[in-house]
Amino acid sequence: MVLVFDIGATSTRIARSQDGNTLSDIEVYGTVDDFEKELELFSRYQNEFLKGAEIKGVAGGLAGSFNKDKGSLFRCKTKSFINAPFKEKLAEIFAAPVFLENDAVVAGLGEAHFGASRGYHISAYLTISTGLGGAKIVDGRPAERTWGFEPGKQRVVIGDQLVRLEDYISGSAIIKEFGARASDIHDKAVWAEIEKRIALAINNTAVMWSPEIVVLGGGAVLDTDLDLAKVTAELEKILLTFPALPVLKKAELGDSAGLYGALKLLG
Repeated sequence: MVLVFDIGATSTRIARSQDGNTLSDIEVYGTVDDFEKELELFSRYQNEFLKGAEIKGVAGGLAGSFNKDKGSLFRCKTKSFINAPFKEKLAEIFAAPVFLENDAVVAGLGEAHFGASRGYHISAYLTISTGLGGAKIVDGRPAERTWGFEPGKQRVVIGDQLVRLEDYISGSAIIKEFGARASDIHDKAVWAEIEKRIALAINNTAVMWSPEIVVLGGGAVLDTDLDLAKVTAELEKILLTFPALPVLKKAELGDSAGLYGALKLLG
């Protein structure tokens, strides 16, 4: 049996798997901005669902940027997690090897193996949620990189301002500019503007990573009025570098993408 998890800015998901392909006992908790209390969620899960069963491995995603040892984060919106010894403490709790990755990377892995980008050689995953994250996946594995993938941190000129891309298109940016969550917006004119911005994010991703497919996930994409056909139409206007556009799809695994991707960190 293995244990997988996905710790986001607002929710922590934990599950177990007997066969490395299917999940059971998925539990969702509120992420706690207190490292020790966050660890208590894992102890609670262990007591309620594992009941002394042997765990052969633990893997999961964390929202943030990892130090080189992949055992802790050097940047994270949840401040108490910065430089907290996640890998060490989880290994102590479960007496098993632990593998950690960025949450967008594990979601991208999930979609590449079990979801929208199955069968593609090079895929890009973009998650438009609180911020804008993403990952490049090649042959079912995260592409090599020195630190991490940070598409939301690239700088773009909007009007006369130099801003981060995620300050222009993300769940937080949508709330700030349009006064509502993406899921609560039904004005076609507003969505036309959001779709233009998403097309810009895809354009920049495509010219840097050259993927066959771009998969869009996150709360500002799924269960909203986003129209991929209109995003494609906007992308056709600006992505003139290559003779063909990448395939565009919405993520298929929803909130479980990171859990499925974590399975692939274990082999």
